[in-house]
This record gives sequence, C-alpha cells and structure tokens, in this order.
Amino acid sequence: MDSVGDVDIQRISFDSKTYDTDSVAVESPLSINVEFRGDSYSVGILMRTPGDDEELVIGFLFGEGIITEKKHVTEILIDDNCCKVKISEESFFDPLEHVRKTSVSSACGICGRDSINNLLRLQ
Repeated sequence: MDSVGDVDIQRISFDSKTYDTDSVAVESPLSINVEFRGDSYSVGILMRTPGDDEELVIGFLFGEGIITEKKHVTEILIDDNCCKVKISEESFFDPLEHVRKTSVSSACGICGRDSINNLLRLQ
C-alpha cells in the first residue's frame, strides 16, 4: 500500500480557478490482533500512513505495556489493513486491561473501534 496518493484539487485565487493534481499522505486503518496463549484478541485500530507498520505495531505494544522487549513478539503478519501478532508467555498481556472496545474519543473517531469492516462501510 502506498503512503502517498494523488488527488484532484482546485486552486482558487481572487480572479481565477484552476484544476490540478496534488500529492497527499495516505491514511488508512490498521487493525491489531494479538494472539496470546492460543487465543486471539483485538487490541485496537490505529490510523496510520502505510509503510513502517511492523515498527508501528511493536512501538504500540511497547507503549501499551503489553511487551517490554522486542523478543516478546514471536511473529507478525501484516496484510493490508490487518495485523496479527503472536506474543510470548513472557509478555505482560492482560485481556481485561488491553482489549479496547471504546468508540468515544477526542480524535476523529477511528481509534478505539473494534472492527475495520464497520468503518469501510462509511466510505
């Protein structure tokens, strides 16, 4: 998935209007699912510019306190807007603490959603 896309724009000045194409950063959701002790848990959806998804996910897991070392991540599979992460028994994952089901935030409303499918229907 590209991190930059071209969009049609209008440039408007006092006495004219022109049409052009401009490059903009792409933003799309990434669903993060953690596999721990054989069970899978959704830990949230992040909005990101595609590109360094693996690093983003590892940083997110570290920031959430789910892992404290990179070696706690045993496998990462990223497919478009979905990331599946297997974490070791040594991690600090607690489903009661780390699984997000919030839909209210001060952001745009994407973060904290539990399903990308619901968001994609809005487009």
